[in-house]
Amino acid sequence: MEERATSSWEVVEISDAAALQDAVGARIADIRASDPLARVTLLVDSSSVGGMLRRQLIATRRCGPGITDLQLLTPSEFVSQLAQRCGVPGPDVTGSLVPTAVVQSVLNSDPGEFAAVKDHESTSLRLSTLLSQTRWCAVDDTAITEVRDVSGATAAAVVGFLERCRVKLRSIPDHSPVWDVVDSVRAALNAYPHLRAAAAAWLGPVVVTAQQVPTPVRELLAVLPVDARSVEFSLDPRQDPVPDGVLDCPDPGTEATLAVRDAARAIDAGVPPEQVAIAYPTNGPYARLVAAELESAGIAWHGSAHVSLSATTPARAVKVLLDMAQRAADADYPITRPLLMQWLGTGSIRLDGGQVRTKELRRFVRSESLHGSAATWPDALRRRAAELEDDGNPTRAAESARQLLGVLSALEQSVRSIAAGRTYGDLARATWEALESFHLTGRSWATDDTERLAVDHLRSLLAERIKALDDLNPAPPTPAVLARLVDDDLGRQRIWQGHMGTGVYAGPIAETIGLHFTHVIVVGAAEGLLPPAAHEDALLPDAARRRLRRIPDDLAVSTDVIDRTAVAYRSLVGAAHSSLVTRPRGALPTGATRTPSRFLPTESGASSNIRVMSRRATFGDTRGLPQSGTSATPAHWPLPASDSDLAVAGLLRNPEEADEGLARLAACERSALYASFDNHHGNLSSDGAAPTWDITDRPLSATAIEEFLHCQHKFFVHRVLKFDTEEPSDDVDVIEPRHLGTVIHTALERLFTAAEEEGWLPGAGEPWPAQAAERLGALFAAEADAVRATGRTGWEPSWRASAELIADTLPDFLDFDTAELRANPGLRPVAAELSFGRDGGSDVGLTLTSGTTVLLSGAIDRLDESADGLTLGVLDYKTGSSNRLAKALREDEREKVQDLVYDVAARQLHPDATQVVVRFAFLPNDGSPEAVHAPALDDRTAVLTEILDRMEEAGLTGDFPPFPRGSRDFCPVCIRLGRRAMRAARDRELRAAEESIEGDRPGHRTGADR
Repeated sequence: MEERATSSWEVVEISDAAALQDAVGARIADIRASDPLARVTLLVDSSSVGGMLRRQLIATRRCGPGITDLQLLTPSEFVSQLAQRCGVPGPDVTGSLVPTAVVQSVLNSDPGEFAAVKDHESTSLRLSTLLSQTRWCAVDDTAITEVRDVSGATAAAVVGFLERCRVKLRSIPDHSPVWDVVDSVRAALNAYPHLRAAAAAWLGPVVVTAQQVPTPVRELLAVLPVDARSVEFSLDPRQDPVPDGVLDCPDPGTEATLAVRDAARAIDAGVPPEQVAIAYPTNGPYARLVAAELESAGIAWHGSAHVSLSATTPARAVKVLLDMAQRAADADYPITRPLLMQWLGTGSIRLDGGQVRTKELRRFVRSESLHGSAATWPDALRRRAAELEDDGNPTRAAESARQLLGVLSALEQSVRSIAAGRTYGDLARATWEALESFHLTGRSWATDDTERLAVDHLRSLLAERIKALDDLNPAPPTPAVLARLVDDDLGRQRIWQGHMGTGVYAGPIAETIGLHFTHVIVVGAAEGLLPPAAHEDALLPDAARRRLRRIPDDLAVSTDVIDRTAVAYRSLVGAAHSSLVTRPRGALPTGATRTPSRFLPTESGASSNIRVMSRRATFGDTRGLPQSGTSATPAHWPLPASDSDLAVAGLLRNPEEADEGLARLAACERSALYASFDNHHGNLSSDGAAPTWDITDRPLSATAIEEFLHCQHKFFVHRVLKFDTEEPSDDVDVIEPRHLGTVIHTALERLFTAAEEEGWLPGAGEPWPAQAAERLGALFAAEADAVRATGRTGWEPSWRASAELIADTLPDFLDFDTAELRANPGLRPVAAELSFGRDGGSDVGLTLTSGTTVLLSGAIDRLDESADGLTLGVLDYKTGSSNRLAKALREDEREKVQDLVYDVAARQLHPDATQVVVRFAFLPNDGSPEAVHAPALDDRTAVLTEILDRMEEAGLTGDFPPFPRGSRDFCPVCIRLGRRAMRAARDRELRAAEESIEGDRPGHRTGADR
């Protein structure tokens, strides 16, 4: 049954962190009064909190001049190390790997009531968590019966399962349950006085600052000699402190921004950075937001980061190696482009004592369009290396090709060695050897504390601890299972950012118990965050937990989370000289509400109560924060980070009072807040520089013109600014349309070339000869194999289906070509891939209304001609869907201009022709070739001229407005601008309407007139 925590030593209740540190320092000073070097042990809740506490005690000289032999131990470390000194195999405190494996092993061998859900991944996870939480509780048959009585069969089944796991743990060296170890240690200390003396000498007086001291730890402390016992300091703040200021903010991002600004203000006011703390109730989303704001402001900080060791470079390298090994174990080629690119992106890699040029290899893979499985790459790489040699001197690309060959060979050998492992020990050993060979032969990793910690943890895990799983058989040893175990173990190890005690502290409130700071900022002060929402565990409810634990420190119930959060918050804020608390109104994390935290004192009509005012935070507002009735000096909030911020804030209110430089900065800020069609959103005419873009700079392709028609701002970003908005993808599930188009275009072009050289091109309106279909199929197969060798065809089953469909469609296409594309009037093929304006092709120009001549560029897939030479047929091959093309060629919604450009080019290349017919042939088109005929226009040249006139005008005026089309828009530029693009487009439409109205007035001059 649950009891009140009692101790056989002095217990002192403390109100806040400052008082706790004063009391602890005074006690240590008393202990060392006669011997300044006497050993003292601090029993702390966690290593990070203990390290910070020790640093603060030493920095403030609270514990006197002696700073050596101030030992830190957590409750788990205390039991483990005391057991080792007594010769008792102790519990494993290095990680969760073995307990997790034990849970999975028992689920496999004796699942009991969990047989139906044993294979669900959440079952093992939740039971492993409960095994860890209940490690300080003694369990027997009586406890199981009583749990069934108070909580039902499910809770009893959980406790019974956990007891079976403990039985399994007893069979593993150095992993006995805590209560077994405590009983053995207690018996050894009582039986052998010399062990008690040795323990007392090792520990010295024990000062307990940990706020959770479980029963087993208390029992061991009680056995120690009197001179090894000291005092327990228990934090018990009873009242909610009144912060100096409370701000309610629109979202957590604004909270983080204001928190960092307030930290900067405090530092500027003279508070040492190490005496400033930013605390948050939950890691998500505050850990990431606060870290980003601190980094952006250039403020050094330390604390528990929002990432774990699984995010470090060595951990990512291990994951990729094991992913490759799993492919090898599945009888696939282990190396694919996505995995290779991930591995090359893990940082420094060495091969045969030399450095691998990882960045160059990544660029080379992308530039050579190598995709899919790397099994087909070696031949292509050897050919490419030979092609790139120039007069016996290999080029940089040739060197990259050769180095990539060596990397693939060595990597495949290491990965297959991992896959060959038949036990966890073999898998782990081979993985460590691969990591050591490729990533740890240099010393670059040793310069970073986090990377070094990750390497040390991986060395312990892979070289020592993993092999213990071979006796458990939690699951068949495979690279995938090992990857999951490693990731889970590393994921529990949080990274400590920065150097402890250097700069501002930022971390969870729960990790500040006992720490004292001069200025404290707490973010996330909303119900559901501070304190977090409390829910009973469905598998082990509070009633069962109360039956299992002897004292509350043994096992937490749902309400304990609230109580412990209250202690942490009250002791932290109550001890601070100044404090600020913020809460979010919107964008609330899961579980949070708009209600202010219960820890914030609310207004009351009673004059005896201290009132805390709350207001909305507004940038540029310099009124002081409402004060709490204390003597604190009113602070102006929020102060800008720099003089330029102050200038911009003033300019946003009064733009007239500004010099040119500040006015430009203010205009940029205003445009970001209120998007309009100005020089920040595609309208460069206000800059007065002309022209923004010269239409005659280079020949225009149909693609460039179509980009202008789709969205002028996209054209501006891509073609004028030359920014690339496409993100390279290393994953190829199915062949990209452009690659499929290249295969089909090349096969049809080579068919024309072969027929022309061998003299069997069909005449006007005549069918293709019998051998054409077989030749075209062979040409397509050869080209497809070449593309497949680079991995660009994607997932093999999908590609096989696509290739078979195309191969079956090609003979039908030749019949379709004869019956539909070269009939009425009869036409004969005369050219394939007819280039103009590029690749040595003839120039094709078009004179605009202004007299400017614009050159066009492109390539006609196939040009046909009638027997009399008066009719030309332009044929363009398409591999997509024909549904949208007809609409895109309509004059009222024209987005495609290939028919216009090809018409102009065909007439200039064949001036005797009087008629040009443009057709778009779609294949395979689900196995049924189809053609879309471009609309017959009286003068395609005039239509194209009008479009180019608009492009010329845009280039001269700098007018490139966005044209967003809603949620289905595929314009990558408008998607990134989001609502700003829509606002700018609406603003431009309003301006155009106003100019139209003004233009109708007598004597009014339009922009063109001016």
